[in-house]
Amino acid sequence: MKYKQIWKTAASCLVAALMFPSCSDDEGGGGDVQDDRYRTLMITLNSLGNQEVGTRAETADPGAGEDSQDEHFISRYWLVVLKQKVAEDETTSFVVDRVIDSEDPEYIIPDNTNPNSETEIGVEVEIGQTYRFYALANLDGLEKGDEIIDKLNKLQPGDPFDPTEYNATVKKMSKYPKDGTSYIPMSSYGYDQYIKADTKELSESIALIRLIGKITVEITNLTGTNYTVNSLTMNDMRKGDIFLFPYDVNKTDEDGKPVCCLFLKEMIETYRPSFPTGTSGAKYDIPFVIADADKQIPSGTKEKKIAVQYVPETSWDDNEDLEITANISERGEQAKPIFT
Repeated sequence: MKYKQIWKTAASCLVAALMFPSCSDDEGGGGDVQDDRYRTLMITLNSLGNQEVGTRAETADPGAGEDSQDEHFISRYWLVVLKQKVAEDETTSFVVDRVIDSEDPEYIIPDNTNPNSETEIGVEVEIGQTYRFYALANLDGLEKGDEIIDKLNKLQPGDPFDPTEYNATVKKMSKYPKDGTSYIPMSSYGYDQYIKADTKELSESIALIRLIGKITVEITNLTGTNYTVNSLTMNDMRKGDIFLFPYDVNKTDEDGKPVCCLFLKEMIETYRPSFPTGTSGAKYDIPFVIADADKQIPSGTKEKKIAVQYVPETSWDDNEDLEITANISERGEQAKPIFT
């Protein structure tokens, strides 16, 4: 029996590129600007195949990265634009410059006709300033997502912004979209960009990361006997608050820049997720949905895909011992670790 996992810890990335019109500091959108003070920064949220970033296995399996268009779909996005502030004692911090919401009529909606929902954006920035960008999408796929949306849209220029203050719980869904309305919620790391005066071509690439995991189960039967898979259950998953932004959002380097641990293959085997302070979650099992026709596994079957399931991206044991229990005819229940 073979389980293919696509986890947030395995950089389960769904990304899209979005286009925003430029906006001036004074007007918040549109209007002429002084060319000697401003540049347009082109931001692209590019689609990364899940297999390109790494898995818990030594090598990534391209087949595990197959995504449906629903998994790439962006119904609504936000871009939090921060600007670096230097205090009198020369300490630095990032404060809100603006928040871009795709539901604002002046901004362009995502292009979901593209296989990866790719669109390009242009954001007007000031020369000599350092900016940080966070992207989010499909927040209605979260429990109390409306509260998070309201909090984001109430941010004003100059407000402090701490990504660790944003917690989230994903909705329980066996498939996305649920009822054709809620798509997979996503968020990103913070991306820094210093705006130089000696170039007019500035760009940044931002990856949106799913806040859920995707498990694909394949069965190989070389036993010489036909058997039936009665049920599959994901064991001891964690239910509760996680960080809205990647759950290593509180990790920074010596310069204070975010560390993108989920994109570092060398950290996959040792990395453990952190959770918001004071949230313990709850332990529960998640049953897989298996079609009756897929439960029969004749002898000689090689890698038959029988189930795909969306689950919260972390186990109770911080993904150290991920297991699926299979109830197989004439063999009873067997707990198997996920090894690829």
